[in-house]
Amino acid sequence: RVLVMFKCHFDAGFIDTQANVVSWYLDLYFPDAIETAAELRQRGDDGFIWTTGSWLLYQYLENADSTKRKRMEQAIAAGDIAWHAIPFTWQTEFMDPTLITGALSLSEALDRRFGRTTTGAKMSDVCGHTRGLIGPLAEHGVKLLDIGANGACTVPDVPPVFRWKDPDGRELTMLYHADYGGIVKIPGSDIAIDVEMKGDNDGPHSIGEVHAVYSSLRDRFPNAKFTPASLTDIAEAVYPYRDKF
Repeated sequence: RVLVMFKCHFDAGFIDTQANVVSWYLDLYFPDAIETAAELRQRGDDGFIWTTGSWLLYQYLENADSTKRKRMEQAIAAGDIAWHAIPFTWQTEFMDPTLITGALSLSEALDRRFGRTTTGAKMSDVCGHTRGLIGPLAEHGVKLLDIGANGACTVPDVPPVFRWKDPDGRELTMLYHADYGGIVKIPGSDIAIDVEMKGDNDGPHSIGEVHAVYSSLRDRFPNAKFTPASLTDIAEAVYPYRDKF
């Protein structure tokens, strides 16, 4: 089984003003992702779910007109758009536990609104984080954190799949990539995870790019079943095998 997650790295302000970067997501990227997912599903083709941090989706639902909001609500109900527990990548050592808890409230608000339970989270670009985030994430139901490093970083000497514990015994299941994403085989299971990440503010994958991803995966895993996945899907699939990490 190969679970495939599609995402891009949100970087507010690095290549343009924060307002302009955010507008790309709200005005262009979300509608593009909805259209791509719907068209692939209508064709009965390779599946596509676009994942984003909770803040961007929360902003979209707060600011879109009624027609666009309805379309997004339908896309969420269809499983075409997904959020993860963290609003966006942050510098963890600049935060205290209350700020982390407050940030997680956006995902929890979306969960209540749409009847979901979000258990997966991701950060990309920032290579290292303090273990002080383990407790607040675990206490709010996060089971898995995926970290994708900036390729220019010297990454920590950790396996691609591991359990990260704090002194109080709380823990997260971790996936760690030496780039924004990548393929990870889950020890003791028949599962591989493919975190397909586009670069900074590059938006959702096109239909052609989605096909290329699955074509490459079929070459690498010729006997596998391929399923588009959210980070929560990945968290729930990986969690039963954590004692083997």
